[in-house]
Amino acid sequence: MISMSFDPPSEAPFFVDMQRAELQALDALRVSEGWPPRISEPGIRISTGMLPHAALRGYRSDVEFQAPAQALVMLIADQMVERLGEWNAEFVEGTRLATLREHPGCIDWLFHVWYRTPGPLANREYLYGVRKRTVRDTETCITYQSVVDAAVPVRRGYVRGQLLSTVHRVLATPTGCRVEHVLATDIGGLFPRWVQNHLLTGSLLQANLRDARRQRELFQTAASDRTNGNV
Repeated sequence: MISMSFDPPSEAPFFVDMQRAELQALDALRVSEGWPPRISEPGIRISTGMLPHAALRGYRSDVEFQAPAQALVMLIADQMVERLGEWNAEFVEGTRLATLREHPGCIDWLFHVWYRTPGPLANREYLYGVRKRTVRDTETCITYQSVVDAAVPVRRGYVRGQLLSTVHRVLATPTGCRVEHVLATDIGGLFPRWVQNHLLTGSLLQANLRDARRQRELFQTAASDRTNGNV
């Protein structure tokens, strides 16, 4: 059972409800376990389905790595803005704005990230909190939740998207680790949710597959280098 008693410090720039976000993300992981695979290849499975509390289609990837679990956590969470562009072709730049709160085994950050997006979609940005929680020695959850705050302006030429029920769960396995990732994002702009939930499904499945393939290629090498003291 995960404890949710975790109050923000008074100096936080604004409150991000990461407790609620974590509970919803864990439920998204549970729900998505029942989605049938739409794409399968060695070490990768991609599936999609509806997330009831988000009223939005989610995408799940299960990716196996021959690399230590904690090395993957470091690359996904601690070095996110430094490494994201290596496997996500749309990434432009990102910054960690603040550490919102910190507790033994758990830390919350605030990020602002920008992406270029193929037309007809507008370029988009995200302002979101990230919680990294070590559940046990063999499991870490990294939860993401968008923030709506007028004090942080939207960059000219971008639309602000919203991350909903998005999570990475990194699980140690006998041969390395498995990363379970659920992504639910409202891309915003001129596209209503019914378009996202139906017309964009095929292209978003392929985008998730492309990222998963690149992650396997990069993360296994980077994690191995880190373990061997080469980085």
